[in-house]
Amino acid sequence: MNAGQWQWTISQYVRWVDVVDLDSLVITRIVPDSDFFQYRNSKFNQMNVVIARAGLNADKGEYREILERMLEFKKERYFKQPRNYPNAGSVFKRPTKGEETFFVWKLFDEVNLRGYQVGGARVSDKHPGFIVNVDHATCHDCVALIQECKDRVKNHFDIDLELEWRVIE
Repeated sequence: MNAGQWQWTISQYVRWVDVVDLDSLVITRIVPDSDFFQYRNSKFNQMNVVIARAGLNADKGEYREILERMLEFKKERYFKQPRNYPNAGSVFKRPTKGEETFFVWKLFDEVNLRGYQVGGARVSDKHPGFIVNVDHATCHDCVALIQECKDRVKNHFDIDLELEWRVIE
């Protein structure tokens, strides 16, 4: 993936990545070029590898200022994202249609998906871009809930939702 927060992504800090090739079990160092990472995506998604470790660049700064910024970011996420149930983070990439970009939570509110539940998996009431595990959700619960979300958004807006998650069956 290429996890991020607002204008920053992890790719801005990656110098190198050591991966284990799952076919050969050989460890290889990759130095990403400028097109290795994209929005919520990377070339790792086309590779049969496991990331073992990475070298990151860190900006220099004053400890207290950096700590205050980190805590402010954590606070914002805490208030906006569900923390009362286990979850695997944001489920869908921000969709586009033509030149227009949409917020998943707004689409979900329009088609009444906030709080919708399949088995133990529920679209978060706090932030509908998250699926939370409210009662021993199974993989099948999550996949069925994802499909319902995709179907409703497609039928109402003619927008195809794309997963941030990788579902491995």
